[in-house]
Amino acid sequence: MVKKIHSDVAVIGGGVIGSSVGYWLSKKGFDTVLLEKKTPASGASGSCDGFIFLQSKKDTSLTALAKESISLFKYIKDRMPLDIEFEECGGMVLFKDRESLQSFLDGCPVRDSVKILEGKDITRYEKKVSKRIKFATLNISECQINPLNLNLALIEAAASAGLRLLKKTPVERFDVSGGRVEAIYAGKDIKIIPRYTVLCAGAWTGIIAQKLGLDIPVIPRKGMIAVTEEMPVSVGHVILDYDYICCKFEGGSRSGFSIEQTSNGNILLGSTRQFAGFDTDIDIRELSTFVKNAILIFPFLKEVSVIRTFAGLRPYSSTGLPIIGPSSVYEDLFIASGHEGDGIALSPVTGDIIARMITQISSGKKTSTAYKGISLEGLLPAGF
Repeated sequence: MVKKIHSDVAVIGGGVIGSSVGYWLSKKGFDTVLLEKKTPASGASGSCDGFIFLQSKKDTSLTALAKESISLFKYIKDRMPLDIEFEECGGMVLFKDRESLQSFLDGCPVRDSVKILEGKDITRYEKKVSKRIKFATLNISECQINPLNLNLALIEAAASAGLRLLKKTPVERFDVSGGRVEAIYAGKDIKIIPRYTVLCAGAWTGIIAQKLGLDIPVIPRKGMIAVTEEMPVSVGHVILDYDYICCKFEGGSRSGFSIEQTSNGNILLGSTRQFAGFDTDIDIRELSTFVKNAILIFPFLKEVSVIRTFAGLRPYSSTGLPIIGPSSVYEDLFIASGHEGDGIALSPVTGDIIARMITQISSGKKTSTAYKGISLEGLLPAGF
């Protein structure tokens, strides 16, 4: 027998984006069902670092949204049932030469907010950086968080506000008619009948969208991370090597690294950006490359043990921007995906945007193309 579940909103995907969407919708009083094919945080949200970084953004609207997201993190951090370990630690980008520094500054949308460090000034902020690093930029507004705790806390808080979580419930197919998503068939004999549907299934968004006849340009991009043993405080900021930023946007042969230290003392070293389909196997050669790069800049790591490694699949959007907004094909469908490495940083603001849009439409209004004065034009999924 098919079990029918009626809801105001069905959210597909239990990662940090889906959990944030579910949180903000539930807080606004929408009867919300969250469908997750495995368990919450079982995808990229449970296999990533906790950077909330501004300097690595290139689009000005994206930077503005990231700043707003930081404000929302500050708002929710004491309202969560778990400690999400939100810290305003500041962030740094490291450079080996002046030319790289200048190239970075020329395209940095938060140029006016960064402090340029040179020589001994760098070790005033990070004592263990090697002399190979000639310059650094510091932005005190950048933060870090525990992404796993964030994901689970958002769902628990949403559940307290009425969210219904359906775990191990993969989407099988849809009923569509007259430009609407009328029903979602999921798991074993479950039929969800929502007023609105939000598709935020991370790297699997494109596959699920095909069941609706949509071609959403989101594909997996693998990232691997190495985790060290617990250490005394050794790294005080969230840090990116400039070559890593180049790898993020340009691909090619450059291979930098990222580094942060968690509240319990583990150091997280990352990360690759590989197009390898849905393969999550550890590529020892690539992992060794970024670990070696990190050791060159932080020599103390040579004496530190790596206790585990893991890989996650970022949802890469071919537009270079996340896709956030209503479908132009189905009037009751919204999409929130394609954040790639910005999913954690943009999770609060993405959930708030989608919740506001659904509130507007349910009140008979058009969805706004702006969010708190920030243009959303580049994020609205026209043609999907």
